[in-house]
Amino acid sequence: MVEKTFCVGAKQGLNVDMAGKMANLAEKYNCTALLYYKDGFANMGSLLNIVAMGIVCGDEVTVQCSGVQEVQALDAYEKLIG
Repeated sequence: MVEKTFCVGAKQGLNVDMAGKMANLAEKYNCTALLYYKDGFANMGSLLNIVAMGIVCGDEVTVQCSGVQEVQALDAYEKLIG
């Protein structure tokens, strides 16, 4: 398991477009990816759950990946979110 905390750099925050890109990444890698924000978390494969978290630019989130391609997945999420 690997995890990293990021500051959301996208001006639009994690809106539908960004959440869709995150969900697409979840399908590409052989691992489980979770997004933690405040007291909750969402599976990165769930566009609606990510959007429902209401994450805006400047918020800190933690991405946790566990599985065969966990490092590659975390790197991809870092490029997208940060």
